[in-house]
Amino acid sequence: MAFFVRVNNVQELHHYIKLPPELTVNHPVFAPARILVDGRYLIGYLDYFSHIGHFIFKINEQQNVVMSVENFGFELLLGMDLVEWRWLRSGAEMNCSNALVPDPLAKQDDWLYYGRCLMNNRIYPGLIGNNVCHVLTEEDVSQHEHKVLQILVHKTAPRRKDDGRTPW
Repeated sequence: MAFFVRVNNVQELHHYIKLPPELTVNHPVFAPARILVDGRYLIGYLDYFSHIGHFIFKINEQQNVVMSVENFGFELLLGMDLVEWRWLRSGAEMNCSNALVPDPLAKQDDWLYYGRCLMNNRIYPGLIGNNVCHVLTEEDVSQHEHKVLQILVHKTAPRRKDDGRTPW
C-alpha cells in the first residue's frame, strides 16, 4: 500500500525520490503531497525542482486557493509502484471506490482525490472532488470540467486466469 512520509529538507527529498538524469527543470515533475494544517490535511503536490509544495485550501463550496509552502515540513506519497493513474471521462459515472484518499481525517463528503489533466499539451496536477478537477497552475486554482482526466487509484492484483485446476 502506498504511504506518506514527512520530508523536512532537500536531502530527504532526494533520498526518497530518485529521478532519471534526463529529467531536468525543463520537465516539470510533480509529486503528490499533503500538509497538516489546523488538524486537517491540505492536499496538493510538490514541484520537485523548485522544492515548493502547492496545496489546495478550501475557503467555501465555490472557492479554493493555493497555499504554497517553501520550507518543507510536508508529507510525500511514496510507494508509487502500488498506485496507478486511471482515465476518467467527463459525464461518465465517477467510480472512486479504489481511489487513494489522502486525508483520512476528512468526512466522506469532503474527500478529494489526486488527479491530473492535459491542458495545452502539458500535464497539470490537480485534485478531484464532486466530479470536478481543480487544477493547480502557477497562478491559482482553476476549476474546470475536463473532458479527459486521470485519478490516482490503488493497483488491484491481477486476476489469474482460471485454468480449471483446483487451487490447493
